[in-house]
Amino acid sequence: MPLAVCMVLPFFRAVLKIEKQSHKISLFILVLVIFAFSITRITIEGNKNRDRLIYVEGLIDGTKEYNSDKFLLQKTPENNEKILYTWPFSFTTLVISSMDGPQHSRTIYLYEKTEDYLKYTTKENNIFLGANFWLEWKSNELNHKYFILPDAPYVVLK
Repeated sequence: MPLAVCMVLPFFRAVLKIEKQSHKISLFILVLVIFAFSITRITIEGNKNRDRLIYVEGLIDGTKEYNSDKFLLQKTPENNEKILYTWPFSFTTLVISSMDGPQHSRTIYLYEKTEDYLKYTTKENNIFLGANFWLEWKSNELNHKYFILPDAPYVVLK
C-alpha cells in the first residue's frame, strides 16, 4: 500500500512532461485518483490493525487473573472476525505480551475442537503451541532474552 503512494511520484513527473494539455489533465486526474485510493486503503487497513491490536491486548489483559501463561481459546465467529488471521495468533500474543519484558510472556492458542487439545491441559509440559501446520514447539528453545514460558499445562479460557 505505501508502495502505491510512492509509485504515484514517477507517474506525476511523467504527466508533467506531457505537452498536450488535454492528456495532461486526464492523466493528472488519474494520478490523483490513484493517490487518493492508496491513502484511503492505507487508512482502512491501519484502522483494522489498530482494532485488532486493541482486541488482542484486551484478551491478554484478561488472562492476567489466571495463574498461568499458556492458554487455549476456542475459535468463534467473533474472534475470527476481530483477529483477522488466526494461524499466527499464538505468536502474536506471545510477542505483544512480551513487550514489557520476557517475564510477562503469555500465549493464547486458538483451537476448533476441544478434544484435540485436552492433552496439553492435563500435565506440565514445555510445549508452545504455534501454527496449526507446525503445532508443537519446545518453549524452552524460545529465545529467553525475549520470551519465557514456564513448563506448565495450558488453561482453557471460557
